[in-house]
Amino acid sequence: MASSKSSPVIKCSFTLIFCIAIVLLNSGNAGAEIPQCGSLLYQGLCSEFPDCNQHCLSVGSPCGGLCQAPGKGSPNACLCKF
Repeated sequence: MASSKSSPVIKCSFTLIFCIAIVLLNSGNAGAEIPQCGSLLYQGLCSEFPDCNQHCLSVGSPCGGLCQAPGKGSPNACLCKF
């Protein structure tokens, strides 16, 4: 009569496949938790926004904003980081 015990190779293979599946399923969620803040969105001249950072936070920018010239020779503008 054959033994009902599973082979250690089968158990190890199943465990390995299970662990790989868990890593792959969770890997997509990690990037969504960290704001990227790599792009700047023009809001207007800094003279129109006394506190540019607070304005950007209030419109939903996760990283706030800053006043800087968007181009050479142009006046400072409020730029929100998204």
